[in-house]
Amino acid sequence: MTNINKGSSPTLQDYIDVLPRTEDYKLIKRNENSFLTNCVGHDDRNPSMILSQGKKGIVYHCFAGCSQKKITDFFNANLRRF
Repeated sequence: MTNINKGSSPTLQDYIDVLPRTEDYKLIKRNENSFLTNCVGHDDRNPSMILSQGKKGIVYHCFAGCSQKKITDFFNANLRRF
């Protein structure tokens, strides 16, 4: 899992807010601090990425084996205000 924490920390909701809302978009709440959603690193029709609040920031992982770099690049580009 990858953790991004630069400057002021974006919240879990900030990450959710920048997710692309495609026709196949799904956001499944697993618990208070964890969601399963479509991966931003590849064309994903079924949720395969976990997005969670960790102890030191937001963590994410694609269970389909997507590159962590692609996911990190997406969030870095879309969370620039932080």
